[in-house]
Amino acid sequence: MSKNVKIILIFFILILILGVVGIFTLDHSPQEIYVELTKPSEKYAYLVGISQYQEDNQELTLGSSDAINFKAFLEKSAGFKTNNTHLRVDSGAKSVQITNDLKNYSQITSSNDLFIMYYSGHGDRVKTNKSGNADFEYIICPYDDTYDYKNSLRGSEFQLLVKEIDAKNLVFIFDSCNSGGMIEDLTTNNPSSKKYVILASCQANESSVGDEKLGGGVFTYFLLEAFNEKETDKNNDGWISIEEAFAYAQSLTIQNCDYFGDSQHPLIFDGDPKQDIKLVKIK
Repeated sequence: MSKNVKIILIFFILILILGVVGIFTLDHSPQEIYVELTKPSEKYAYLVGISQYQEDNQELTLGSSDAINFKAFLEKSAGFKTNNTHLRVDSGAKSVQITNDLKNYSQITSSNDLFIMYYSGHGDRVKTNKSGNADFEYIICPYDDTYDYKNSLRGSEFQLLVKEIDAKNLVFIFDSCNSGGMIEDLTTNNPSSKKYVILASCQANESSVGDEKLGGGVFTYFLLEAFNEKETDKNNDGWISIEEAFAYAQSLTIQNCDYFGDSQHPLIFDGDPKQDIKLVKIK
């Protein structure tokens, strides 16, 4: 074998040896992979209904049954988990309890959740001490409220509480007198309101009618009925949205109340009109 051939052979052997050594000396330790886990979206519902008040002469007849019926609907037809729905009725709906509950939702909700609050009970308007255009402020009347509104929950206070709830969409439904006033109270100077849909059973200067034959508030009755009617799905996407259900309930509430000589005109605020909140899938 010639000298040149030996040199070439040795050269290739060295290359082969270096390649094998390289294979075993490379760092093949597992690479750390960071995956941002997104919490699955949840649906939460908080329902307050008050028929029996601490002061006997403030009693209603249908507030608690409205909230009970709405809770049953959400769990049966809208896919809400039982442990994600919280019901407070009558003596269990004191001012401090409602306030603490809303604070608690700010701790458990996340940015891709749906939060619904339903309220049926006394509502009223009171003079406001704030400067601005609004002369009145809407109030929710908890079980322990009094005629001097010492324990009431004012619209401005309510706004501060719900602003802290970190959900993708928040739906507020009020079946109470003067509830249209809550729309202004919740949305004024509040950038978070773009996530809100607010349903009020009547205008700020109107009463909200209950009917024992219907088993609850007129507005709530037709709102629940809307989710059972296929005709409510006006865009034919196979879902009934909050907005579609409101349109159904608004029309029938006005018709029903007009027929019996009452004046009640439900209102809606939709912070994002381009996106409906789908609630019930049509079967």
